[in-house]
Amino acid sequence: MIADFLSSVRKVSEACIERTYGGNWIGGLKISYVLTVPAIWSDSAKDLMVRAAEEAGFGMHREDFNLVSEPEAAAGLFCFQVWMIYDLY
Repeated sequence: MIADFLSSVRKVSEACIERTYGGNWIGGLKISYVLTVPAIWSDSAKDLMVRAAEEAGFGMHREDFNLVSEPEAAAGLFCFQVWMIYDLY
């Protein structure tokens, strides 16, 4: 069931990108996915998510997608926003 949900999320996301940027824009790119999981999840729960993501077409773990804890994802977004606001690039 989780793999079916993740597959739908992946397909809708890719369709949205194609609608936004037109045509087969996504076809020539290598997409790296980042899936977030709760920080309190056990290693066995994370392993189940990895297997479900692979089954859902996200590719191979650590090659095509990574799992990141939700606090790490929030910190990364905050750093990115600061980087953009203050023209640190």
